[in-house]
Amino acid sequence: MLFAPVNDGSGDDYEVRVIFSHNNTLVEDPVTGSANACLAWYFAGYGQTRDYRARQGLSIGRHGCLDIRFEQDGIWVGGHSSTRIRGEITLP
Repeated sequence: MLFAPVNDGSGDDYEVRVIFSHNNTLVEDPVTGSANACLAWYFAGYGQTRDYRARQGLSIGRHGCLDIRFEQDGIWVGGHSSTRIRGEITLP
């Protein structure tokens, strides 16, 4: 996970990129809620608990926006989403 501050007037505070290897190929995830939650906890560890907006996926033609909120009961990661796959699993 890489991140950097954004100062382009877009309203986004950080650009986040999550890159991983799949079948020996580097792949970028368009939006990763869990990685953004980890980033928020990283910031909190340094005393930064101001709500912010992160963007992710622009470099691969997607524009994911996540709103990060620091609340009394924890850190909340939110944004708009759409269902791409729906299914059911039965575990023993």
